[in-house]
Amino acid sequence: MDHGAQAELLTRISRALAEAVTGEWQQVHLQWSQASTQHSGRLLLVREDAATWEQVPDEVTRMLIELRAAMADPGAGTWLLITHTVTSGGEVTTHYSFDERPYWNSPEPSMLVAPHAPPVPSDAQWQADLRRFPRDREHAVAWLAPEEFEGEAAGQLRAGLDQWGHPRGGVVLPGDRPEEAFEGTVEVVRYGPRHYGVQVADFGQHVLLGEYETERAACDMAWQYLTAPMPPPVPVAAAELQARLTAARDSLAELASRVSAAGPGGMITNLATGLPYDRLGTVDGLYFYVWNTPWEQRSLPPSAWGPGAAQVTFVAAQAVEVQAEIAPGWFGQPGGGLRFHVEEPARGVRELVRSGVLRPVIVTR
Repeated sequence: MDHGAQAELLTRISRALAEAVTGEWQQVHLQWSQASTQHSGRLLLVREDAATWEQVPDEVTRMLIELRAAMADPGAGTWLLITHTVTSGGEVTTHYSFDERPYWNSPEPSMLVAPHAPPVPSDAQWQADLRRFPRDREHAVAWLAPEEFEGEAAGQLRAGLDQWGHPRGGVVLPGDRPEEAFEGTVEVVRYGPRHYGVQVADFGQHVLLGEYETERAACDMAWQYLTAPMPPPVPVAAAELQARLTAARDSLAELASRVSAAGPGGMITNLATGLPYDRLGTVDGLYFYVWNTPWEQRSLPPSAWGPGAAQVTFVAAQAVEVQAEIAPGWFGQPGGGLRFHVEEPARGVRELVRSGVLRPVIVTR
């Protein structure tokens, strides 16, 4: 929120407080605090001969909720308590407390004085508020330290993967732009407070690998999944791979014909062993193609061949069930290539490789 909009909203709050007072008065002194969806306010009306506690007008409460949310700064959170004083002469002072803990059940006029009783709001309420307006480590305070700092585990995972040499386009973390990733990724997803998931994504489809309560747990799982040992690739000459495809030309054409006749979604079939297949990007995804299928027949977005992308080649060693499809036109590409979708119990191409269904290959000349 810019300073002009903030000043305008404070002016409206001051006007609403003044208009709520009847008779002669000297000043109104407001303290107001919010924790998650709950809030509490104290309004002291000072007259020449007395001071009384009054109800905070509903209109003022609505504007304070708006002000607090609008002043939130990513990583820095927002204020916890506002103290706002208006005099009958029109003087206004405002103070925000970003770090001190307010106590709604304080027996003193100020909410910043701790009571001799369990605090209200509770720690759990403040943690819920912190999830709405998260703070990074630089802006954290000891009494309101979060269970984890949002984005910290994801940043550490990204740094570790960079050091490992894993291309950035192959993994999508909270805050990343999915449209810049490869077609076929491992994703860490934040569904909501204390709810994260790790999934394999490809062509708008998602297969869940696990659900977790914290970003740290989800990122740890993604790291383990991505860095677990894989079978070493076997060198095979390109001419040998091409010869295998040539020998299987008729059977592949017959399969493509049956798949096309089956319509959208294709058909379940047994993977032909001994033949070469591939993916563009990384090993992660749900689809793979007949080796060297032309780019335009794969219907891939431009990001699929982004920085670090590679042609990952395999030879099928086991005749497991897969879903055979004809790639539809997409991303301005005509499609038409024969592609295969992993079926349960596998949850991605990586698991087919790890289990020995697909053997990784280094193509040699």
